[in-house]
Amino acid sequence: MKNKMLGIPVALFVIGLLVAASATAMLVTYLSNTVTMSTTVSSPLVMTGDVNIAPTIYGGEVIHYEVTTKNLANASIWSFPVTEVSSSTAFTGNEFTQINLTDPSGTYDVTTLMDYVNDAGVLKPLTDLNTATDIANKKDIKLVFSYGGGWDATKGYIRTVGFDELNKVDITLASNFAGDLTIKSCQLYSLSGSC
Repeated sequence: MKNKMLGIPVALFVIGLLVAASATAMLVTYLSNTVTMSTTVSSPLVMTGDVNIAPTIYGGEVIHYEVTTKNLANASIWSFPVTEVSSSTAFTGNEFTQINLTDPSGTYDVTTLMDYVNDAGVLKPLTDLNTATDIANKKDIKLVFSYGGGWDATKGYIRTVGFDELNKVDITLASNFAGDLTIKSCQLYSLSGSC
């Protein structure tokens, strides 16, 4: 072997160069650099409330609260306006003798329009709660007003871009109602959710 390069036979030198070249060259799956974006996604609807309930109230009295709902998104949002009510005793559907809702278009008696949400996430008339077998825990119930224009039983109400509405609620308690009471209001995407 007379042909030597750097003291190595030429054939071995060429093979070494090919191995070195193939070690530095490979096929890649990308054709550009990566651009990364990140953001924080917040709830599109914001609710604020004014609830001035005395620590002790009595059967027959009226609970008054006000809730404002605002759509902060640049898109229309469907939602269910839900009131979650919890008590130390099971509800029968007869605890509230009158429920009035005041919105920008007027005041309405919505007592007969109140629905409870059963365990399957289906709306049922509140007047059926006493005999209902489709809700396991009658101490914690979700109530929905299903009234007026724009109501869709599968999606709730549409909250258009810029929606900003004050609702005032007056709940008259039955005179024979007694027990602890907690009331929460929220907007839900699905009736299977909770406040």
